[in-house]
Amino acid sequence: MSGGRFFGPAIPRHAPIDQLLPNAAAIVRSPASVALRNSPDEPPGVLRWRRYALLCAHEPAEAGQCLLHAAWIYDDMHRDDRAQACREE
Repeated sequence: MSGGRFFGPAIPRHAPIDQLLPNAAAIVRSPASVALRNSPDEPPGVLRWRRYALLCAHEPAEAGQCLLHAAWIYDDMHRDDRAQACREE
């Protein structure tokens, strides 16, 4: 990907979040989600995938795929330590 732009999963913005995923509103307000939202060190693409992983925590395979996508972004940036952390999360 050129230009450093990464895109996370597409989530419709017009639907109430709790209709999309169970307990989504509580997850979005959780300390882990707020910490990600306020993290200046994370690239936007990584943030999208990690936040989506939180929303998918009830589906471990889906959450793992999200974290793997975040790790690949870090791989492309040659940030091996952060990529490994995503893979271990």
